[in-house]
Amino acid sequence: MTPILFIVLPDVVLLDVAGPAEAFRIAEARQPGSYALSYHSPQPSVLSASGLTLSDLLPLPDQVPDHAIVVITGVSSAAMTLASASSKAVVDWLATIIIQTGFN
Repeated sequence: MTPILFIVLPDVVLLDVAGPAEAFRIAEARQPGSYALSYHSPQPSVLSASGLTLSDLLPLPDQVPDHAIVVITGVSSAAMTLASASSKAVVDWLATIIIQTGFN
């Protein structure tokens, strides 16, 4: 089974979550046991760009399983800054994961 980790930031563009999630859901339905989706964020809930709150988000994991796919969802252009606390948390998390895995 391939883990699919969605990383969700405040002001997320919902289509960037729903589109890939639906594609993996359909693939999983056609080939059971192929994908396991999870949704992570530096905070437990975020407000999307269209005003819908996504909640019960998992924290950023300490480790990413081998062969996992990480999907970092887009945000509205108004939120495109690396200065926010959430963006910094994701950048730091990615740096840690890259160091842990030895990914070049």
